[in-house]
Amino acid sequence: MNEEQDGPRVLIELGNVTVHLASDEALEQFTFQDRNGMWIERNFVDMFGNRVIPYGAQVELKKCQLEHSSPEREIALEMNGARFFRGEAGKEMIKRIIASCLLSQWDGEAGIFLSNGSANLLYYEHDDGRCVVVRIIRLPLAREWDVTAWKPGRDVWRAGDVVFTPVSDEQGRA
Repeated sequence: MNEEQDGPRVLIELGNVTVHLASDEALEQFTFQDRNGMWIERNFVDMFGNRVIPYGAQVELKKCQLEHSSPEREIALEMNGARFFRGEAGKEMIKRIIASCLLSQWDGEAGIFLSNGSANLLYYEHDDGRCVVVRIIRLPLAREWDVTAWKPGRDVWRAGDVVFTPVSDEQGRA
């Protein structure tokens, strides 16, 4: 996006982060279901399933921060589909990333995901081109994580929220 032509950027790139995936055993035991410390909304389970398939030891992600409050569609347009997770492999990668981060930050510890009430966002694109936004947020007063997914619409994300994307298109599919 050319700032002079198209206006100010929505996303500021903060660099790459490495998510060290939880052990195969921990991921195999992890399920996306409500429990003490975690609330999983039904729409996430309907779209992604509740089981995690272990694979690999780590994944590199690009971390971007919202420079100003922005509608979901504006964020997706700036990303231009280039940094979405895709296909079944992309779905599994999203689940591995979320499960690994939640396991290491269960009580709100500092880590890859923000745990201060700001949103952590990942974008997924179905094979037919439909886009889904996945939101992971730590609810400090409730002391639990909330994970949900839906089709981008008119929701507005706040300055300071973060978007995690694959470093490359191949990684988003792998």
